[in-house]
Amino acid sequence: EIIDSPMEAAGGGGFLILAITAGVGNGWNFPAEVLRQSLPLWDGVECFVDHAGADRLSGGRSIRDLGGVCSTPGWDETRQGVRLALTPFGPAADVVREVGREMLTRSGAPIPRVGFSADLLLRAAGTPEGGTEREVREIIKILSVDLVHNPARGGAFLQALSAGEPSRICKEKGVHWMTTEVLEAEPAVVTPAPVDLCGSLLEARLSGSSLPSLACD
Repeated sequence: EIIDSPMEAAGGGGFLILAITAGVGNGWNFPAEVLRQSLPLWDGVECFVDHAGADRLSGGRSIRDLGGVCSTPGWDETRQGVRLALTPFGPAADVVREVGREMLTRSGAPIPRVGFSADLLLRAAGTPEGGTEREVREIIKILSVDLVHNPARGGAFLQALSAGEPSRICKEKGVHWMTTEVLEAEPAVVTPAPVDLCGSLLEARLSGSSLPSLACD
């Protein structure tokens, strides 16, 4: 599905967001076509405020951090990324609403590096000789789309969705990369693993994960 026009969230309210864009983040190269093929996986994914803490790296999330649920995934041709409707829901819904409102209404004023970062499982090719980025071949599962500081791969608020108010478009601030390193694999073989695009949680998550290993291309 291609989304080129404003949407209405179910029941009114909520936001149109950009979950991830094609390009390089933390040493992973996400081709546009791979993101397009992953669209069905984004429907119904929960949104949490911040990534999982150090005490929940085995995969569990606290209900206290639940801020919303994503729906209506579509492809944003202009931004070359996955676009979602985000409906605030849960104990952290007010945080999502307030941050979204402020990000969308501070016209001309400085805004913080706040946006969305996907926690996901992927399959990737080995690092090419002389290269530094590993190309993602397939996105296997979306664990969550989290509201974070300094998102790694283009996630942002785009537009407020409200039945009673005019739409507001958020100006893009640009892409800000995390400087923390992700877990390195052997050049010839990359084993798919939970990949937190903020990077700092990946190695600890893997050490406590019970996920089975997957064969790579």
